[in-house]
Amino acid sequence: MVKLHLVLLSNDPKRIFPALMLSLASASMGDDVRLYCAMDGLDIVHKERRKSIQMSGAPPVDQMFKDALKAGVKVCACAPSVEMLAQMGISEEVLDKGVKMEDVTGFLLEVRKDVGDGTLLSFV
Repeated sequence: MVKLHLVLLSNDPKRIFPALMLSLASASMGDDVRLYCAMDGLDIVHKERRKSIQMSGAPPVDQMFKDALKAGVKVCACAPSVEMLAQMGISEEVLDKGVKMEDVTGFLLEVRKDVGDGTLLSFV
């Protein structure tokens, strides 16, 4: 089993789609997948904002995100502080069940535990 950690920093559909596609494919192969969303990437954890993100010819981002959660992808919303998230419109109420708020230290500790000197993939 592979442990895959992805960082999504963008709300550009051309970056979101590959992150979700890799997450879904890896999870369907039995891998442990964590998708850490920060900065503009937080738009995909916001239930309403995610619905407006589309890419021509691709499945709806909203459905892919829900499928990823169902497949066991662990989705984390970067939580530098409650105040910063509130300014970005992110709160527990706008997150899907299963999305966890996590600070960068928690994320990096998991990466180090899982991959040691391995590679961290990042979508910027």
